[in-house]
Formats: sequence, structure tokens, C-alpha cells
Amino acid sequence: MAADLQKAIVAAFSDKGLVKKIAEGLVEVLMPKILEHLKDLNLFNGEFCEEFTDYKKKHEIINRKSNMEIARKLDQIEQYERLDAVRVYGLEESEEEDAGDLVAKFFTKELKVKVSKQDINIAHRLGPVSADSKPRPMIVKFLRREQRLQVLRSRKSLKGRANLAISPDLTRPRAFLLKSLSANTTTWADFNGRIFREPNAAEKRQRLKKIEVFPEKFPAIFEQDQVDFRAAV
Repeated sequence: MAADLQKAIVAAFSDKGLVKKIAEGLVEVLMPKILEHLKDLNLFNGEFCEEFTDYKKKHEIINRKSNMEIARKLDQIEQYERLDAVRVYGLEESEEEDAGDLVAKFFTKELKVKVSKQDINIAHRLGPVSADSKPRPMIVKFLRREQRLQVLRSRKSLKGRANLAISPDLTRPRAFLLKSLSANTTTWADFNGRIFREPNAAEKRQRLKKIEVFPEKFPAIFEQDQVDFRAAV
């Protein structure tokens, strides 16, 4: 009986016309279900991709904010460490100069702030020697912050003196911010290195006298923030 059934099945599938009809019947029955499952799968993939894109965007925003907070905190710490220093511009330069003695005499004579070489922790020129013999700025670090404050308070006596100036020592992001904003509005740094600008018309109507601004570029953290700080040093 089994052998006869097997022979009948083999004979039936030997008939190409019958096999074709069976295949067409299966396609007619199964294809709608297959297409329905594929449609569900595509819909799932579309929804998953959309959700993943939204997640990726939200994660990038969170990561950007986190990096910005870290960068600003690091910048604040660095600026705090610079509260014992000033930058001096315009002092004549010579090859044999004693930087500490030079600035001590300058502060004492021109600012009437008594400073000796022993009050200076570090003093040196910044950057390479200029081809046009223009004197390089100097970084001066005091042993006592009170003397730094005295120097900064007395710098107004240099007003009108060509090229002579004294400023707080700023981090590179703050120095760059100060320089870039100064081209369009009145901007200044206080003794603690905080950057302020003059308020615009709308802000003045709110009786605001100054607006604090914060660096947005931090090349040590963000690759896209690689800016040329040399002009601000």
C-alpha cells in the first residue's frame, strides 16, 4: 500500500503541469501573507530607525552640554590659578635684560606701586622674537596677590602712554573671546578674569549696566574648536 502511494506521488510530481498548478496555488495562498509580514517588518525597521535617530540626537545634545560644562569648569579653575599674574605690554626689550628686575622697576617708577624683584615669582617674555623688533609682551607672576591687585588698580596712570598697557592674565579661551568681541562692542575683563560687554539697546532699557559673557570655544576638548589663539596671547 505504501509502495503504491509512493509510486502515485512520484507519478503525480512527474507531471510538470500538475507541479506548476500546485506552485501557483501555493504562491496565491502564501504570497499575501509573506507581503504582509514584510510590510510589518519594514514598518518596524522604519520605526526603529526613527527612534534610534531621535535617541542619537538627544544623546549628542546631552553629550555636548556635558562637555561644555566640563570645559567651563576647567577654564574657571585655570583662570583662578592665574589670579597672581598680569601681562605687561610695550616694555622695551633687550637681549641682556633681567625680566624680574625690569618689571619691578617699571611698577615702582611708573605706577608708584612699590615692588622689588624679590616680590616677583616669575617674569618672562611671551612668544618668539618679533622680526620688526617690536617688544614682546611679558607674563609676570607675583608672590602675593595683593600686589597684583595694586598694580591693576594703578594701571590707569598709563593712560595715554603709547603701547604701554597692563592686563589680567587670561586663559586662552577668554583672551580669544575678549579680542573677538572687542571688534563690535565695548568689552573688558575685570581683575578676576571675568569678561563683560556693554549692553545693547534692549538690555539698557532693562537698566542692565554690563553683560557677562562666557567662552564657547575650547580646543582642548572639542576638535571643531581649533582656533588660532596666537593673536590673543
